[in-house]
Amino acid sequence: MGGSPILFQHLFWFLGHPEVYIVILPALGITSEIIATNARKPIFGYRAVIASIMGIAFLSFIVWAHHMFVSGMNPFLGSIFVFLTLIIAMPSAVKAFNYITALWRGNIRFTPAMLFSIGLVSFFISGGLTGIILGNSALDIERLGYVHFWLTFVGIYLVFFPMHYVGIAGFPRRYYAFTSYDFSKNVFADMDAFITLAAIITFAAQ
Repeated sequence: MGGSPILFQHLFWFLGHPEVYIVILPALGITSEIIATNARKPIFGYRAVIASIMGIAFLSFIVWAHHMFVSGMNPFLGSIFVFLTLIIAMPSAVKAFNYITALWRGNIRFTPAMLFSIGLVSFFISGGLTGIILGNSALDIERLGYVHFWLTFVGIYLVFFPMHYVGIAGFPRRYYAFTSYDFSKNVFADMDAFITLAAIITFAAQ
């Protein structure tokens, strides 16, 4: 008796990826109403917004394998999912354009709900722009992948090993007062955090 690791990943992500959109799509629908109300003008291209929501909901079921580019699945299948992943950027871009256009020259009331909605649009755009690059498996740079791995591996251990040491040495977390302690170890951990930051920057460059 045995199982297929790749089949398990397919089944897992076929369930797990649409769950992401189950969370975000209602929030986008609520955002549409909040922006229209507080900008005191209708959403630009209301039918396009509805169509984009339906398009994103449909495409969410057929892009799951973009989480599996390095799993060992057939490269041809990977290229298909690259194409499908890039397609889902189109309805997402429609929504972002419609939101920005609805805000343009609107009589905006900056209520807390409106501020959260504007923040959602901002995060949606900034996160979506990275998805255009990360969704393309052919753009990965293998050499930077090695640099990214080692910077992450070394950086994470250098950040957290000093924390284990100082905990054993009598400086556990959530203690607010100490009689005597050498805080240089904490400074060392903070410096190592920059190594992890460099790894994240390398990941973005990759």
